[in-house]
Amino acid sequence: MAERDLQLKQLSGQWQHWLPEMTDILQQAIAEKVVNGRQLQQRYLDNWLQKLQSWLQNPDANLDLGSGWHRLSPDGITECWKQGSPPNHPAFAGIVQLQHALQNLAEPRQALMQHAASWLAKRIQTELKQQALMGFDDMLLRLHQALHGQQGAELARLIRSQYPVALIDEFQDTDPIQYQIFSAIYPEHVSQQRAEAEQYALLLIGDPKQAIYAFRGADIYTYLKAKHATTGRHYTLDTNFRSDAGLVSAVNYIFEQAEQRAGGAFLFRQRSEHHERDQEKRDPLPFQAVKAKGTEHRLMIAQQPAPALTAWLPDNETEKVLSRQAYLEQYASACASFIALILQQALSGTTYFIANNGDTVPLKPSDIAILVNNQHEAQAIRRQLAQRQVRSVYLSDRESVYSSGIATDLQLILTACAEPEQDSLLRSAIGCRIIGLSLTELDQLQQHELQWEQLCLQFKTYQQQWRRFGVLPMLRSLLFDFAIPARLRLSVDGERALTDLLHLAELLQQAAQQLDGEQALLRFLAEHIAQQTSGDSEQQKVRLESDAELVQVVTIHKSKGLEYPLVFLPFICAARPVNARQLPLSYRDEAGARCFSYQPDHQALAAAERERLAEDVRKCYVALTRAKYACWLGLAPLAEQSAISYLLATTPETPDNFLAQVSAAWAACPAIERTSLPAVSMLGYQPEQQHNLTAEARTISHQFRQLWWVASYSALTRQLGDNSVLVQGAPERATDKLLPELYSELQSDSLLDENEELAIQYQFAAGPQAGTFLHGILEWIGLQGFAHISQYPQLLATELTKRCQLRGWQAECAALHQWLIQLLHSRFSLT
Repeated sequence: MAERDLQLKQLSGQWQHWLPEMTDILQQAIAEKVVNGRQLQQRYLDNWLQKLQSWLQNPDANLDLGSGWHRLSPDGITECWKQGSPPNHPAFAGIVQLQHALQNLAEPRQALMQHAASWLAKRIQTELKQQALMGFDDMLLRLHQALHGQQGAELARLIRSQYPVALIDEFQDTDPIQYQIFSAIYPEHVSQQRAEAEQYALLLIGDPKQAIYAFRGADIYTYLKAKHATTGRHYTLDTNFRSDAGLVSAVNYIFEQAEQRAGGAFLFRQRSEHHERDQEKRDPLPFQAVKAKGTEHRLMIAQQPAPALTAWLPDNETEKVLSRQAYLEQYASACASFIALILQQALSGTTYFIANNGDTVPLKPSDIAILVNNQHEAQAIRRQLAQRQVRSVYLSDRESVYSSGIATDLQLILTACAEPEQDSLLRSAIGCRIIGLSLTELDQLQQHELQWEQLCLQFKTYQQQWRRFGVLPMLRSLLFDFAIPARLRLSVDGERALTDLLHLAELLQQAAQQLDGEQALLRFLAEHIAQQTSGDSEQQKVRLESDAELVQVVTIHKSKGLEYPLVFLPFICAARPVNARQLPLSYRDEAGARCFSYQPDHQALAAAERERLAEDVRKCYVALTRAKYACWLGLAPLAEQSAISYLLATTPETPDNFLAQVSAAWAACPAIERTSLPAVSMLGYQPEQQHNLTAEARTISHQFRQLWWVASYSALTRQLGDNSVLVQGAPERATDKLLPELYSELQSDSLLDENEELAIQYQFAAGPQAGTFLHGILEWIGLQGFAHISQYPQLLATELTKRCQLRGWQAECAALHQWLIQLLHSRFSLT
C-alpha cells in the first residue's frame, strides 16, 4: 500500500501544475474558435476538467474520463485543432501516461495472496503433523526433502539397491518434483562410482506431443529438461502400428505443413541468436513424421472406400464468423445425421470393414467414438443422437449419479412418500418419468375420487415402510407395485435409468444411517442435486456392460492412450482463450520459468495465450491419432484461434476466405477429402430387434430328502452311546431337536402310548420362523405386562389369533394360548 500511495502522490504532484495550464490553453482555444467545436465541446471539457480536479483532491485509481482520455491526448488534440500548430504542452502527453499508470498501480492483492498461500501451506503442514496424517503430495515432498538433505545420498543408495531399474511410462506427464526425486536416486553422471552406475538404470518413456495434462500439474518443460540431460541416449519408435496408412500420411502432412511456420508445429521454436548453433535448444519439440505398418481392414461406406480423413466445411462462404453456439448446434445435428445414416447402411450391408482376404465385418455403434472438449459439447451431440434413436454413452470420469434426471424424479417421489397427505406433492410424484403414468391414467385419477383415495393410502403405506424398514425396502416395494423395472427396460436408455435409480436408493439407504428422519434425508438429496458435484467414487455413475455396445462419447483428455475404429471430431475448432479475469494468471517467461500474476499486462497475457494454444495443438494431435481407419473433422470460421486454425493458418479476421485457406493448406494431400457439411436429416437408426426366447424350467419329477440341517453339537450326539452309529434324519418337528435335558422325557417310545398326543412345545413347527414368532409374542406380553396378561388372558387370545392367521397356524392357536398361560403361571426358583 505504501508503494501504491507513493505512485499516486507522484502522479498528482505533476498534475497540480499541469491542470491549470492545460485548462487555460483549452479554454482560450475554444474562445478563439481555433478548435472544432463539435469535436471539443465546452460541456464535455468542463466535465473532464472537473473530474481531474476532484481526482487531485483525493487521488485514487478510479479516475474515468471516458472519451476524454483520447480527446485530451496529443492525437485527439491534433484531430480537433483547426488553425496553426496544436499546443505542445507536457500535459497532453501526460494524460496518456496517467491512464497507463493508473491501470498499472502497485496492487496489494498479489502480495496479500502470496502471504496467504505461504501461511496456509505452513498451517496445513502443522495440522497434518498434529493429526499424524499424510497425503499423496506429502509423500512426494517429504521424500524430495529427504533425498536432498544431509542423509540424501545414503537414502538414494538404499532405494537404488532395492530397485536397481526404474521404468517411467507416460513421462511427459511428470512434474518437476517427481523428476528431481528420480534424478537424485538415479543420477545421470556418477563421478567416482562408475562401476555402480552400470548396475542400475532409469528408463523414461514418453511422447511430448501428447503432454496435455498441465491442469493436473504435468509439466512438459520437465520432459524437455530430461531430454536435454540425456542427449545421445535417445531411442525413437518411428512406426505407427494402430492406424491405417492413409490416416498416418494425412496426420504427417498436416503437421509437416505447420512445421514450416515460424513457431514450428508445436510453437516451441525460438528466434534467438543464442540458440542458432544449438538446434535442440532452438526447437526442443520438432515434429518428426512416422511410418505406418497399416491395418488388415479397410472401411467401406456405401460400398465405396472411405477417405482416411474428411474435413467437413460450411456450404457457402460467410462474411461473419460463426458464434460458438451456432457452431455447436449446426455441427452436432450434421454429425448425428451422418452417424445415423452409416449405421443404417451397415444394417443393409453397404457399410462395413473389409479385410485383405475379402472377409467383411459389419459396422457397429461401438466402433464409433465422438471426441469432445467438455460436457457441454457431449450433451449437444448426445441430444442429437437420441433424436435419431442412436444410443450413446458419455465416458466421463467425474459424472455423478446425482446429476442425472432420475435423481430429480426420485426427489419428487420421496417427498410425496414423506408427506402423502399433500395432494400437490403426490401429483408431482405420479407425473414424473420414473412412475410414468399416462395422461389417460392421470386424468382418471383426477376424475375418480375413490381411486385417488386408494393412491393416497398406498403412499401412506410407503411412508410407514420407510419409517419401519428404511428407504431402500420402501423403494423396492414402490418399484414393483408400479412395474417400473419392466417399463423402463422398454425405453431407449431404460437400463441406464434403472441402474441409476437403484444406485441412488443404495446411497440414500447408506446416508439414512447417519441422518434423523425423512426430512433430513430429503435435505441430503436436495443438497447433492443442487451442488451438481462429481463426488467420490461411490457417487459416480455405475458403468453398464451394455455401454460397450453404444456409440462412445468421450473427452479428448480421457481418450489419450486409447484407440477407436472411427473417430468424429465435430467441434475441433472450438477453443477457450485465456481469460484475463481468472486470476492468478499462469504463464512462462522467456527463460521458461513458471510465473503467476494478479496484474497481468499485455505481455503476460500474450505469453499465457501462446502456452494455451501450444497445449491445444498437442491435444489436437492426440485427437487426430486415436482413429484406426477414418476420422472426420468439423471445420468452420470461429472468432477464437483454435489449434486446428493454427495448423491451417486461417485467421478469424477473414472468414469470407476460410474455404480458400483450407483448400490451400490441405489440397495437396490425397488422403484428406474436403466436403460440405452433411445434410441434416431426422432419419432414425432402427437396429435389428433381438427376439428373446422364452424357456420353460424343467419340472422335478423325483422326490429327494433334506440331507442337511442346522443343529447343535448336543442334538447331534444325544443318541450316541459307546458303540452307537449316528443316523442322519430330516428334522421336521421340534421333537427332533430336543435338548439332552428334555430328551429324557421321550427317551423311549415304550414310555409313551402311541395314541397319546405330545404337548404343543414338542409338536409346534421348528425353525427360525417359529422361534421368531415365539420371541415376538413373548416380547409383546412383556410390553403389556406379565401380570396384566395373566389377569386378562383374553387379550393374549386375541393377539395370538391375529398373528397365527398371518402365518397359517390357526389350528395351533388354542394350544399355544394354553401353553403360554401355563408359562405365565409357572414359578421359577432363584436358589
